[in-house]
Amino acid sequence: MAYNNMGHAKYQLKDLKNALKDIQRSVALDPKNSYAYRNRALVYLAMKQPDKACEDLHRAINLGYTTMYGDDVQQLLEKHCIFKGL
Repeated sequence: MAYNNMGHAKYQLKDLKNALKDIQRSVALDPKNSYAYRNRALVYLAMKQPDKACEDLHRAINLGYTTMYGDDVQQLLEKHCIFKGL
């Protein structure tokens, strides 16, 4: 969880390369962390890689990312994936 949180903080600071590294490590340590997939999707979107982002958004939902955390994953899917045929 710590790597995910560090990665999200770096994403907010626009340090995308290091954000991705931290979140990748988080996913490797806990591949069922739906929140990490959501954060990695945000980084991929910022890096102009929507295909990878959409894969991660779908993973986040499949792993149980729920509206308890907010509806941001669903909104991101609708904005970047569903209407683009992904």
